[in-house]
Amino acid sequence: MHPDRIKNIATRLTELSANTAAPFTREFDSQIRFLSSGPDVGFCLVDDYVDKYDALVDMLLREEGYASRFSRRYMAERVTVLIAQAEHKTGPELERAVVAAVSDLDAFEGACTVYVPLTGVELELEELPVGAGVLRRLDKQSNESVSAQLEREPLGPFLLEGDTKTKGLPFGGGLLGKTCVEFSATAEPERAKERAESEARRIVDLLRYVTPVVTGRVTRVVIGLLGEVPPRAYRPSVAFRNDQRGMTLSASAVGAVETLRINEVTLRDMERGRLSDISSVLAKPNPSEFENAIILGVHWIADAVSQAEPENMLLALVTALETYLSPRDGRPIASAIAEAAALLLLQDLEERKELKRRIVAHYDRRSRISHGGKRTPLREDFADLLSVAITLTVWMVDNAARFQTLDELHRWFEDVRLSCVPPN
Repeated sequence: MHPDRIKNIATRLTELSANTAAPFTREFDSQIRFLSSGPDVGFCLVDDYVDKYDALVDMLLREEGYASRFSRRYMAERVTVLIAQAEHKTGPELERAVVAAVSDLDAFEGACTVYVPLTGVELELEELPVGAGVLRRLDKQSNESVSAQLEREPLGPFLLEGDTKTKGLPFGGGLLGKTCVEFSATAEPERAKERAESEARRIVDLLRYVTPVVTGRVTRVVIGLLGEVPPRAYRPSVAFRNDQRGMTLSASAVGAVETLRINEVTLRDMERGRLSDISSVLAKPNPSEFENAIILGVHWIADAVSQAEPENMLLALVTALETYLSPRDGRPIASAIAEAAALLLLQDLEERKELKRRIVAHYDRRSRISHGGKRTPLREDFADLLSVAITLTVWMVDNAARFQTLDELHRWFEDVRLSCVPPN
C-alpha cells in the first residue's frame, strides 16, 4: 500500500480513537456503535464517528481490493483493533501498526470450500459443474471425507435451550443426502460463505430457467436454497354451510409441485435452453455487457416461473424482454420490442406479424396490471410469453460471440430493419 494511503488511514484511526467513549457514559443524538477489540477492551463511537468508522471499513474493502477475501465483519474487527491501538500509539508507531495489519491482509491465502444445500432439485449424476460452482450430492459415495467430518460434528450451539428432540444429532444432518452447490474460494470462512450463497443463487436461477424446457409445461418452479422456499405441503380448508346442513372439506397441494431431477436424459433436454453455454458465461470473471444482459434475462425468467401469482409472472417476463430489446431510439417500447422479437425469431411475414400482435397484447396486459387494472393474465398468456422469452434467450446465447454490448446488437438490428427491400 502506498505510504500516503498508510498516513491517511493512520490519521483517520487517530481521529476515531480520540472520539471514543466508554459504553453508556455519553449521550448521543442519533446513533451509537459498541465495539470491542478483546475480552477486556470495549468502547463506543457515536453520531458522525459511526459514519466515519463505516467509511474507513468500506474504503479498505472497496479501494484496496479486499472485498473478495474478507467479509465486512472481518474487516471491521481489524479496524477496531487498530482504533484501540491508536489510543497508545501515534505518528510513525501507529503507521507501522497499520503497515503490519495491511501486510497480514495482503499475505492471506486461506482457502475454503463451502457446501450450500438446495431444495427442489435432485442430482442423479456424480457431479455437474455449473457457473463457478459444482452441483454435488453430499453423501458418503460422492465425498467420504467430508461426510465423515460432518457426522462427527454435533449440533452443539445450534440447539435451542431445552430442545430434547434434536440433541445429539450430527450437524451434518442438514447437509448429508442433499444436492449442494460446492464453491471454493481464497477467502476467510464468512466471506467464502457469502460468495458461495451468491453463486448458488445464480445457479438456482439457471436451474429454474431450464426447468420449463425439461418439463415442456408451465408449472411453478420451487427451487432454491434450503430453507428459503416453501416445502411441499397440503393446505386443508373447510367451508361450513350457513344453513347448518353440512360442510365441505378440501385440500390442495402447495409449495414444490415436483422436483427437478438432473440425469443424463434431463441434461440433454436442458441443453435445448443452452445450459452449458450460460453456465460458461456465469463462470467468467469479467463477462461482456452483452453476456451480463443474458445473465439478467435468465434471472427474470427464473423469477417468473417461481411466482405464485400470474400477474407477477407476466411482469417478470416482460422485464426479461426489456432486458434484451429495449429500444435506444425513443420508439414506443411495446411496438419496438415486439417488432425486434418477431424479426429475430421468425422468417415468415405472417408469423412475424402474428407474434408482434401477441407481444403488444401482453404489454397491454402488463400496463393494465401496473396501473391498477383488473385484467388477470390467463395461463395461456403466461405460456406464450414464457416460450418467447426462452426462445429469445437462446438466440442471445447463440449470438453472444457476435456482440460485446447491447448497443452493438441494436445497431445491427437497425441495419437489418432498414435494409429490407420494399415490394414493387
